[in-house]
Amino acid sequence: MPQYLPPKHDCAYTHFTSNLTTSIMGPLDPALVIGGCGGLGFHIVTQLLHSGDASDVTVLDVEVGRNRVEGARYVKGSVSSHEDVSTALANVQPRVIFHVASPHLMLQSATPKLFEEVNVSGTRNLLDCINEQGGVKMLIYTSSTGIIHNGYTDIINATEAVPIFPDHPEFYARE
Repeated sequence: MPQYLPPKHDCAYTHFTSNLTTSIMGPLDPALVIGGCGGLGFHIVTQLLHSGDASDVTVLDVEVGRNRVEGARYVKGSVSSHEDVSTALANVQPRVIFHVASPHLMLQSATPKLFEEVNVSGTRNLLDCINEQGGVKMLIYTSSTGIIHNGYTDIINATEAVPIFPDHPEFYARE
């Protein structure tokens, strides 16, 4: 059963642990982080490069001018574009892909249509491109904890069995 804790006022990033991944696969090179200029993507790129789990990291993002990490390569493109994703896969030939692309909820342009285009159609496009080209050993897909909680509490020890938060006000969580 997940524990619901009061929110913390200090924002701390908890490093993901890739020891299991690297013990199974060895180094994660080359790695492709789709959405790597967003908040979570930035931290994944940073951790990959600084931990030594990967030294060859490429970011595919629609906005490559922010949240850059020294040592990573940046390619402007959209997960929703077959051409952008196919080109990135052909050029990078990644062993592992981190898919963290999603519109930011606070953007004025963040409409249900945009979320559908990026989160559903974009993910389908990515999977199609991977199947066409092959070579990818692992795809790590992220979602949002917003689908299982109200945003006012922290969740500890949650599993896939946690029910969806009923009547969530954000359309991202309802999709």
